[in-house]
Amino acid sequence: MTPPPPDNPDTRDRLLVAATAEFMAHRFPDASLNRIIRQAGASKGSFYHHFRDKLHLYEEVLLRARQITMEDWDSRSPDELDADTFWDGLRALTLASAEAFCRHPELMPLWRHFHEDHRSLRHADGLKAIVAAGQRTLAAYLDRGVQLGLIRTDLSTAQLVDLYEAVDHVIDTWFFDRIDADSTVEDALALQVDLIVDLLRRLTAA
Repeated sequence: MTPPPPDNPDTRDRLLVAATAEFMAHRFPDASLNRIIRQAGASKGSFYHHFRDKLHLYEEVLLRARQITMEDWDSRSPDELDADTFWDGLRALTLASAEAFCRHPELMPLWRHFHEDHRSLRHADGLKAIVAAGQRTLAAYLDRGVQLGLIRTDLSTAQLVDLYEAVDHVIDTWFFDRIDADSTVEDALALQVDLIVDLLRRLTAA
């Protein structure tokens, strides 16, 4: 039997470009795989040659967007922080992360939809991997705060990370609502970071 011809390697990139546009325009449940395939000029067979399903495609879109977003992101090592600089260091970390996302406003609709959908999709291994990188960095900072006697010790590091992410989720919702109203991204960003760190300090300070 003659094997089928190899799929055009450009097809995968076209699918990712079309999927990025679709996931920016629609939340995950409403995004149409048929529209993506049609927009990419691909076939269903070629789609399944590259991706398992719509969720796998979504994961790949987010991984590519995160790589673009974080390519010039830098943060201070938590080991450099002392009792006088810890909270400023945590604020700088939060600000650097927020600014990295805002440097690519064209991707903001994608991150907004991810913010709205990721809790319902958190079982997906690919989405866990996207979130895990940020969790590891945050955990290192919080562990440093514990070492310095600044962070409460009746909660585990994992629980502290969950607390930070809960605060971050609430304030991200506020952030997106604010930039939809009458605030610039820059003004909302500064307030967003201050709110996150202030709330986290109140909740976790030793």
